[in-house]
Amino acid sequence: NEWASSREMEIIDELYDAVWVYGSRDVFDTTSEYGFLRRIADKTRYLGYIPKYNGDLTHEEVRSRFSLDDRPLVVVTTGGGEDGFPLISLYLDMLEEGCGPAGCSSVIVTGPGMSSEHRKIIDARAAQQFCRVIEFTNHMTCLVSSAELVVTMGGYNTLTEALALGKRIVSVPRTAPRMEQFIRARRFESLGLLTLVDLRSSTTGDLGEAVRFELNRPADARP
Repeated sequence: NEWASSREMEIIDELYDAVWVYGSRDVFDTTSEYGFLRRIADKTRYLGYIPKYNGDLTHEEVRSRFSLDDRPLVVVTTGGGEDGFPLISLYLDMLEEGCGPAGCSSVIVTGPGMSSEHRKIIDARAAQQFCRVIEFTNHMTCLVSSAELVVTMGGYNTLTEALALGKRIVSVPRTAPRMEQFIRARRFESLGLLTLVDLRSSTTGDLGEAVRFELNRPADARP
């Protein structure tokens, strides 16, 4: 609907020689789902999912840098963080109510876009649960690589990076102002790549169940 209202299709048809889709047709057939004109569909190519990487720390260096012990690591990240407070709050609710996994340590990456007010709330609550909270790191790939589980929203970068590293994932995508993250997470879940938790209707128990399920399944059981 957004594309139709702003003449996106007509502009692509008139001005572009090719359309490259950062995704897989087997997961989401963009030309069909978006109703591309035949002329646009004919010049569309799917590139697959293209993750980005940063950092080159070993697992031992990661644990030293972030003051981690030897317990299994859960990384909670919300990308830029602008709308990540509900997910992090739900995760802390889970820990406070004892619904989460036993014997794990947690690192919460708020993202630089989170408001200072929300960050203060998270810092105070996380300290009571012995969670490490950071705003940003240049070594996000290394941190994810060292994790047993990644709890995240449904953004392209985090999901593709975690999948490329073979990580177990619990995805809690946003559903506003648009459904992009939810659609991606739901399609990935249908392929057995992650467990989806719908923030609109889920409880701390639901998140805890999803976290325990992912932690208990072999990392190499994913197709």
